[in-house]
Parts: sequence; structure tokens; C-alpha cells
Amino acid sequence: MLLQVCICMDRYMAVVHPILFTGNRDNKIRFGISAVVWGLILAYALTKSILGVMSVNELFSGLILFSFALMVFCNLSVIWALRRCVAGKEEMHPVKRKAFKMVLIILAIIVSNYLPPVALMPFVSYYSFVAFRCQISISVFSIMDLSCSIEPLLYITKMDRGDARCCGRCLHRRKKEEEGKV
Repeated sequence: MLLQVCICMDRYMAVVHPILFTGNRDNKIRFGISAVVWGLILAYALTKSILGVMSVNELFSGLILFSFALMVFCNLSVIWALRRCVAGKEEMHPVKRKAFKMVLIILAIIVSNYLPPVALMPFVSYYSFVAFRCQISISVFSIMDLSCSIEPLLYITKMDRGDARCCGRCLHRRKKEEEGKV
């Protein structure tokens, strides 16, 4: 989830603040931020495994809220910037249109996967421990975990497949087979 926030921030900087983004091409900053985020994830996981689930429940609730708000803000800003660039034109450039659609899809995935935990976290105290742990948290967090696999799969499906050697060989072999049958 935190790495998705980093990706959203990177996308936000590239689209909304392109001069600042292109002026800072040093990957050391990105690696440093990724290392800090990875360290936070590791510290959270160790705390949760050593001290128990309930010791970090409030922290996790705040983290989900912060991540959700930041990702929605970044994606809406990117959509606004892409849309604003074509306000006087009739047609949007095909690359911008593709980016616009991709960000809209990612925003829909984020909202549909992160909204249930964000909406339920303030009401945790109203549920019994058993109901929260056995029914609500399992279903809500499994929905949220889908986002961690859906976004990368979406990215892979939208990639150009020309560079993939294995897929290229399969397509080449399939074309040869079809030519032989015809």
C-alpha cells in the first residue's frame, strides 16, 4: 500500500509538476524513499507479529486513511491536469487519452478497494472483538489486498509486449502455425 502511494506521488510529480520532476532525475532520492517505506513496512510487520494485531490497529487505521486520501488526491490532480491541457482543443492527444483512461481506471480501483476499510475503521469500537476479527476485518482487508495485485496486472496488460522475448517467440510461432494452416 505504501509503495502504491510512492507510485502515485511519482505520477503526480511527473504530470502536475513536470519541470520539478525532470529537474530531479536522480534515482538516489527514489531509492532512498523506497528504502524508508520498506523499513516502515518491515517495522510495522515485526511490531504486529511480536506484540500482536491489536497493538498496531490504530496505526494501521491511520495509515489506510492517509494512504487513501493521498492516492485519491494525486490521481484527481493528475486527471485535472490532463483534462485542463486540452480545454481549448477538440481532441485529446492519443497518449494523453491513454494516460487519462489509465489513471481513471486506477482511481476506480483505489476507491473500490480502499473505501471499505476507510469507511469501517471509525466504527471499529462499535463491533465486538470476535465480530471485527472474524467477519469484518477478514472481508474488508481481503478486498483491500486485491488492489495490490490488480494494479500490477493492469499495468502488465497495458504494456507494449514487443520487448518480451518469450511472448514474442510465442506470437511468432503462432503466426507460423496459422500461415501453415491457411
